[in-house]
Amino acid sequence: GAALSILNRTRERAEALAADLGPAVSVAPDAGVLKDADLVINALSVAPDIALETLKPSAVVMDMTYKPVVTPLLAAARARGLTAVDGLAMLIGQATPSFEAIFRRPPPPLDLRALLLAHLGEAV
Repeated sequence: GAALSILNRTRERAEALAADLGPAVSVAPDAGVLKDADLVINALSVAPDIALETLKPSAVVMDMTYKPVVTPLLAAARARGLTAVDGLAMLIGQATPSFEAIFRRPPPPLDLRALLLAHLGEAV
């Protein structure tokens, strides 16, 4: 039942992605859509130009980038008091089903977040 809007640097790419995802997905006309957003996900490899002050206080901001773990977008979101989710959450979320698909068994019980942070040389 969620409404999904795509905002992209080019309208053509947003329309192509929306078409791939189906009729429940719309293309946002402009960044004004963010004022009503419950969740904003950055999938760019660079920092997006988002006016965080326009987001409602309950909005969640996710940046799919995981190096650095705390991106400028996430740092700004946290400074504004918003819930911020880093890209490791998605990477770790994909790890179990990927491991099971490849090895046909559950992965060993590991603290993947701690291992990844150590590997990336990050401390959060």
